Amino acid sequence: MNNSSANNFESIQIDKIKNHILSSWGITYLVFGSIGTLLNLCVFTRRVHWSFSPCIPYLFASALATIPLMYVSILSRIGIGFQITPFYYIAILCKFQVYISNVSVSLVIWFMIGSCWDRYLSSSRNALTRRMSSLRNTRRTVLLITFFISVAYAQIFYCFEGNLTMAAAPCSPKNTQCSFIDTSLLFFIQFLTPPLMIFYFGINIYLNVRQLKHQRQILNISISQTTQTRNNQRTDRILLRMVFIQVTLLLICSLPVFAFRLYTTLTLTTTKSVVRRSVENLIFNVTLMIYYVEKICSFYIYTITSHHFRKILWKFITTICSANIIVPGN
Repeated sequence: MNNSSANNFESIQIDKIKNHILSSWGITYLVFGSIGTLLNLCVFTRRVHWSFSPCIPYLFASALATIPLMYVSILSRIGIGFQITPFYYIAILCKFQVYISNVSVSLVIWFMIGSCWDRYLSSSRNALTRRMSSLRNTRRTVLLITFFISVAYAQIFYCFEGNLTMAAAPCSPKNTQCSFIDTSLLFFIQFLTPPLMIFYFGINIYLNVRQLKHQRQILNISISQTTQTRNNQRTDRILLRMVFIQVTLLLICSLPVFAFRLYTTLTLTTTKSVVRRSVENLIFNVTLMIYYVEKICSFYIYTITSHHFRKILWKFITTICSANIIVPGN
């Protein structure tokens, strides 16, 4: 009895730590993420040279997908921290919360893959392949990604239920088959396929850029380049660097939650004590918040890593400030 009471007390303390982390971390994400996402949208819609790059719509769409991520997934984490969890017990809220969270996270990831795909096309030595990098194709790809991911997660409306007492969380898949489907989709859409595709595109982009650089040195065409060509190449380099840093952080932030989900899958049938479940719940929420870092903080990543992004941002801010200056009358 004393041992059971001690375990319960320890479990409660761990839950308090988890709640504190979720509430404080979540509010920080929400505040800075809201500001950053708004500024991202403003910068990516500016009518400057780089707004005509086929890569920009992917970054813009990724910023848009961050909005439901913040105001559904992050808010739900904050709610858990303050022990306000209606989505745990009301079935329709449970389904929508899980659906929107998964779709928004997946869209952010796959739009970044789309930007890698565009950089791969634009860096190709083949003229026909380079022509595939266009604004029209980008818009089509964004729509296709949105459609397929939205359909893929539609199973949540059938599989998930609220107020489940025997599950890991009250809002969970209702049976083993649904749990298998959900885990398989999660690994395929968010954890396994994206790193493989990013790695593939990254290697090919590196090889293409290296070959193009070598080709230019041989042909010595840099002198005869037009201003437009030099601007396009400069824009490509800027965007390539931004995308590369973003996807690198995406992979790094995905590793902890990927490792934990793999662990939970392998120990699904293991009997666990109350304390162990509390510890695992704490670890899961911490890894999940780490998973959101790169997605919520993309604006700050761009600002730190790209001088061109900072330049456009500063122009936007000065334009807004100058427009609000009231000129005194005579």
